[in-house]
Amino acid sequence: MREWCFQITDPCGLHAKPASMLMMTARKFQSEIRGDLNKYSADLKNVIEILGLGAEFGDRVLIRAEGPDEAEAIEAIKEAFEKERG
Repeated sequence: MREWCFQITDPCGLHAKPASMLMMTARKFQSEIRGDLNKYSADLKNVIEILGLGAEFGDRVLIRAEGPDEAEAIEAIKEAFEKERG
C-alpha cells in the first residue's frame, strides 16, 4: 500500500473541478484508491463519494492506493494536484 497526504489550499475546499480531476486520474489505474478525511473514506473513482468527504480549506486528506499499479497511481495523483495548483 502506498500513501500520500495533501492539504486543501483552495478557499472553496475540494469542490467539483478538483474532485472530477481526482476521479479521472484515479480511474486510469487498476488499484483501489481511497481518500480519507477524519472518519470518512471515499472511493476516488466516484466523484459523489469524493464530494461527500466535505473537505474544506486547511483539511488534510490521506490518499491510499493498493494494487498492482499503486506507486504509479500515487505519483499520477500528486502530479495532477501540482498541475491544478499551478
